[in-house]
Amino acid sequence: MAALLMLVLVMVPACGDQTDSSATEPVVGSSTSDGPAGQAAASEDPLKEPEVAALFEELNRRTQVASTASFASSIADYLPSQLISRDGADPQPWAFGVASGSISDAKVTFAARLGAENDRVEEVPLDSAEADWRLITATMSVTRAWVTTDVPPERVTFVVPIGGAFDQREAIEGLISLDDAIVVLTNADDSDPSSWRLARVDSALGFVAASGELRFPALSAGEEREFLGDVTTLERIDDAASRTRPVIYIDRDGTVTRK
Repeated sequence: MAALLMLVLVMVPACGDQTDSSATEPVVGSSTSDGPAGQAAASEDPLKEPEVAALFEELNRRTQVASTASFASSIADYLPSQLISRDGADPQPWAFGVASGSISDAKVTFAARLGAENDRVEEVPLDSAEADWRLITATMSVTRAWVTTDVPPERVTFVVPIGGAFDQREAIEGLISLDDAIVVLTNADDSDPSSWRLARVDSALGFVAASGELRFPALSAGEEREFLGDVTTLERIDDAASRTRPVIYIDRDGTVTRK
């Protein structure tokens, strides 16, 4: 039962017993020239903002209950230049890619709880105290992108799951405080195909520091070093995206090789 709980808390349910939540007024945030929700602009170090630090701590807490894909160890593995072949299929990119920009809007769009026997997911009103988790849908205005589409998008939307007990307003304020955000996007979300899932169990949200270095604070220091490797700036993403990389082959038994 504990394993099921840990699994469901990091998954976004595609369906479940439906409860009408249309009467619930969503919590919404949007950025302004003065910062999130009219507050003062974010400091040079976003982690000095309490709501930003709290958001990354929450993302880190949630990632501890699941593991990432064994074949995707670095940010470069999510670029369109990284091809993957499964069970002998033609190699192709497996993730949407990487984008940077400012988060202009965020709102809670889904809330759910586990059923009485922990065997099903039940949707609940967005502000329900019974929610075991909620989804925040965020919109980024894109300044740079390394994605699989021929024309880079002007905006991307992605989902950020938070625990039911975590302050949703604080999470939203933390998101829209990120003026120089970076996201690593995998596949479309099950419950909202117009939005993307974040890589590394919904934790691959970060920012570009004042020094130009990329930061992913939801990861531990060691995980962050491994994830970035030598791709530590936006310019190095450009370089990595232009390289021909060994194809990742995944056999039916799960064996992973690069050649």
